[in-house]
Parts: sequence; structure tokens; C-alpha cells
Amino acid sequence: PVPSQTVLKGEKAATPTAPTKDGYFFDKWYSDSGLTAEFDFSTAITRDITLYAKWKESVTVTFDANGGTGTMDPQVFAKGEPATLNKCSFTAPTGKTFGGWMLESGGTSAYYADEASYPATESKTLYALWVVDYLCFTAEAPDSVVQFIKNGMPLSSNTSPNVQYE
Repeated sequence: PVPSQTVLKGEKAATPTAPTKDGYFFDKWYSDSGLTAEFDFSTAITRDITLYAKWKESVTVTFDANGGTGTMDPQVFAKGEPATLNKCSFTAPTGKTFGGWMLESGGTSAYYADEASYPATESKTLYALWVVDYLCFTAEAPDSVVQFIKNGMPLSSNTSPNVQYE
């Protein structure tokens, strides 16, 4: 339960810490039991009031490093409402780059991009997809123009790797 507050007449109530309830996501405070009048904490209190918490069923998304290292906190969303996934904070295995989130640990393609919109219809574990870094280049004669490409994107001249010829 949320502790009651004693407020002087004409003063404002402090916004309490959001309550918690297993399986639910706290939405907002309301001044009526029908949850139709959202309470505004900038309102001066002139009489005794009771506030009512509105709850929404929640879903939890957990993140699996799937070969990467580090940890990521789970995200809790209101069920059925679009939400945005957090940016991947796992450290990639050597020679690999984060490629998105998969629905299965053995998958080979991403289902959600980094920081993608998530429909929040059910609780899930998302698995990091690690793609191999690669470089390729094209050389055109007679000027010997070389273009370096990493993971499908051209590298600018100041980020080109060192090239050794044997």
C-alpha cells in the first residue's frame, strides 16, 4: 500500500512512488473509482480525497547475450501497447557486431532491430544476433581506386584499415 499523506488545505500532495503489483504495470492515479478522472498533482487539496491506481497487465522482455558478454536489465511494458526496446548494451564477441534481436537462440536473422518498436503482446526472451565483421574491397584499373566496405557500408578515407601487400 501507498502511505497516506497529510496535506495542509490549499497545498499540493506530493507525487508518491509508483506502487508495484505482480504481473501489472502501474499506469496513473485517478480521483474516482471508475478511473475516468486522472488526478493532477499540481492541484491544490481542499478536502480529504482518495486516489485510485490504474493498473495494466504487463509483459516482460528479457535479453540474452547469446555469446556476448555483460548484462541488460529486463524491460516491463504495459501489455498491448507499443514500446521501444532498449539499445543493446552487451559487448560483442571478438570480430562480431550486434545485428539485432532474435526470437530464438539458434536463429540466423534478426526479428527486431536495436531500439525497435516492440508490440508488447506477450513476455519474451530476445537473443542477441552477432554478425561477423568483414571487409571487402574493389580495385579498378588503371587508376587503382580502392574502396573498402565493412558490413556492407563504405568506409571513409579516414577510417580505412591498414593494407599490407605480400
